[in-house]
Amino acid sequence: DAPGSGGGDTVPAEEEAPTERVPTFSFDIGKEEFVEGMMRAGFVAANEDGPAVFDFLNRPRTGAGGRIGITEFARIFELGLPAPLDRLRELCDLLREKHGQLDEAFGALDEAVEGSLTLEAFQAGLERSGYAGTPEDIQALFVALDTQSQGVISRADLRTLGLHRKMGDLQGIEKVKRWLLECCGSVDMLAKQVDAEKSGIVTHDGWKSSMERLGCPYLQEADMLFQMLDTQQAGSFRPAALDALSGFDASAFTQALPRLQDLLMGPHAARGGVGASAEVAADEALSRLLEDAEGRTIGAAEFAASCRRLGYGLGFDPQLFFAFLDECGAGCIGASELSLLPLFNSAAKQRRLAACRSFVEDSYGSAEVAFQAMFDDRSELFDEAETTKPFIEWPRSGVVAYRGREWLQRLLNTLQDDRGRNCKGEGEVADSGCWLHFFPCPNGQTQLVDFREVADPTQAGLVRTARWHHAQAFIDLRRLLAEPAGGAGPELEFRAFLSQVAMQPPDVNESGEMPKSPFGAPQTYVKGSIKLDRPLMRLCPRDVQPLPEANGKPLVPPPPEKPPPPTVSEELELDARRIVGKLAYEFARMCHERGLQEAQVGKVSNHTLLGRKGVRLHMFAQWLEEQDDGSLYRDLSAELRPAIVKFVRSEAKDGPACGLSGNDNDTKYSSIRDSILKHLFRALNHDVSLNQRKQDACLWMSPALHGDGHSLSPDFGKPADLLAQQREQDTTLERLVFEYECLGDFEHATELYKERLALPQNVENGAAWFGYARFCMRCGQRQLEAEKALCYAMSLRPAEQGPSVEEVAFLVCILQNPTLPCSLDAAEDGRSARFEAAVSIMASYADRHPAERLPLYFLFVMYASEAWALQ
Repeated sequence: DAPGSGGGDTVPAEEEAPTERVPTFSFDIGKEEFVEGMMRAGFVAANEDGPAVFDFLNRPRTGAGGRIGITEFARIFELGLPAPLDRLRELCDLLREKHGQLDEAFGALDEAVEGSLTLEAFQAGLERSGYAGTPEDIQALFVALDTQSQGVISRADLRTLGLHRKMGDLQGIEKVKRWLLECCGSVDMLAKQVDAEKSGIVTHDGWKSSMERLGCPYLQEADMLFQMLDTQQAGSFRPAALDALSGFDASAFTQALPRLQDLLMGPHAARGGVGASAEVAADEALSRLLEDAEGRTIGAAEFAASCRRLGYGLGFDPQLFFAFLDECGAGCIGASELSLLPLFNSAAKQRRLAACRSFVEDSYGSAEVAFQAMFDDRSELFDEAETTKPFIEWPRSGVVAYRGREWLQRLLNTLQDDRGRNCKGEGEVADSGCWLHFFPCPNGQTQLVDFREVADPTQAGLVRTARWHHAQAFIDLRRLLAEPAGGAGPELEFRAFLSQVAMQPPDVNESGEMPKSPFGAPQTYVKGSIKLDRPLMRLCPRDVQPLPEANGKPLVPPPPEKPPPPTVSEELELDARRIVGKLAYEFARMCHERGLQEAQVGKVSNHTLLGRKGVRLHMFAQWLEEQDDGSLYRDLSAELRPAIVKFVRSEAKDGPACGLSGNDNDTKYSSIRDSILKHLFRALNHDVSLNQRKQDACLWMSPALHGDGHSLSPDFGKPADLLAQQREQDTTLERLVFEYECLGDFEHATELYKERLALPQNVENGAAWFGYARFCMRCGQRQLEAEKALCYAMSLRPAEQGPSVEEVAFLVCILQNPTLPCSLDAAEDGRSARFEAAVSIMASYADRHPAERLPLYFLFVMYASEAWALQ
């Protein structure tokens, strides 16, 4: 009671009108600070959605300079909270049940025929349709369908309900997909299960029976999966369609939809457009998909093929996107369905922004508390909390663990350091940190269990509470890049605020007794430190030192020089020889046609003689001009012309401007004609002398000993016959080397091996030289000769391929063998030069083949043996 002066009735004091709380702090933050603060607070999508939220808060204001304060931050509560997907699915099912299609449903809701629905009209229409939700539920549905935040719902907006329902189905499809792949092991095994008869077709009945036979607990979701794979709406699909499930992820699928819109409609066409603009963009997209084909719709196979033609690269089977856009299940889509894609993407963006508001509201309650908690200096608060507030302390103060090169390379990649590699995909944002995951367990529980499976009633409540308190926290690791003092390793002390894991089972808090945000209001955080025992260094590529030189020359010589390309004169002669060969064939054909052939006397050869009798001057030239109306003569002339033109341009740059006429007059103005004739006669004389030697070989070469001399002579033998002869010689020499090595006659075996290496096919054969290096070490421990042969074998490999692991390991063993001489012994510190060269060779191979473990093992053995030798 309020005190009275006269002892009468007491009058209650009037309540004072609440006054707006004035913030006790004033500072601004930029976009990067906003995103980092949201990330520290535990908002998982801060990197992806934080910039868009900041742009929404930073609406134009004078003098802001791209920064926001508490007043602008409070605008986050202006974002509407859309209804969850399950509510949208319920509404879609209700409207389709009442009205058949969503187009008819819009007509029923728009009783006044305004062409759009306000919140009041939407609410009245839902009440007429029998929707039993609360006004708050209806407002959330309105916010979810108001894709442009204009305060009205258009006909196209309402049709996005079908896509929202499809998106809800995708989450169930992902669940059954995970179960099926875990059950069967792979997509191929799943295809064998559902098509056990190998018919090449999976029917609906066969699919249902397969799911029942496998014991699938998600039969409804499995039926949704069948409908998605049956893109033709034919009641069946081919087993190959299951390949689309291998990389399917509902969340990544949603994130890929804006990129699909960019592919179909262009990056700037109708992004979030409404009405006519979205329809125009959809018409243009359909025209690009159809290309020259007629029609106003497109099927699944044509859609996939057209997407690939446009440069598709989104990581999912295009037919999955087709199944998503075909919200009516008609088996084809047109401009009307494509026009819903930008509207759905706009609604999805608004949903992501609203998730930021929900996080702030659930975690902090008010904008002032949130702004100060996330962006203000909290050092004093930390000191007070760690002194006066209750805390949980781990039984061990620290954990020491060894981390290898792979882990350290991933750390550099995460830190976006120059020594790392950018592993993010297109459109992804790097976090520059990592997420901690917090999973509390009741006393006596050694591993996580599902709270539904706990039979002990005394533990059931604790396990349910523990599941509700599953949390995560973000640690920014960039301070590990700071240069530590005194050469010590970097150290990072962190305080990471916990936030509840968003995906919670629906029945974990049915009673609502547990707090909505168990970590936000008390601002629970984890304090710890991370310390490395040495400074971070570049790991890939390794800091490999160059190979030392041996006697002023590289240890591994450069590859042998290739022969220079033929000169224009040699090209002219080669072309002329080819023309001479064709002319000889045509001359022989003329002689056979006119009977101008005779047998050789004494049967020296089975070949007949041509042209010795009956051939007159210009007879052959006239015969050529008569063949095919002169086309044969012109073709032969045309084949030689390019080589002549190239020769003239290179060797006779000062020739007459009027060109050549092809007759004796050319000699009066230039020497070009004489130069061309000189090379042509040289080519002709070469073939004449070669043929003369071929004829002479028939007289002195014994066919009984050598077979056909024409095929064995290196001058005019056939390439295939010569190659077979060389292979036979190589096999013979290899056998002889082995036999003399077994007898212990190493000197003669070495001579035979060198003779084998001199064969044309072995001069630049790396395998043969590698074998010779091993031979040298087996026969007499000739390490210097073996090293020279091995280095030459390594130089023969292509630069992009590099030496093999056998060659590298062999050379490393030679260099690490101090009991025998090496080409690096001439250096001041021969032992150190040997070890550095061995490390350089093996480390280079390890960098070139990062997936192989053998070179890493060799490096370990090399360092260990060197350390042991030094001790």
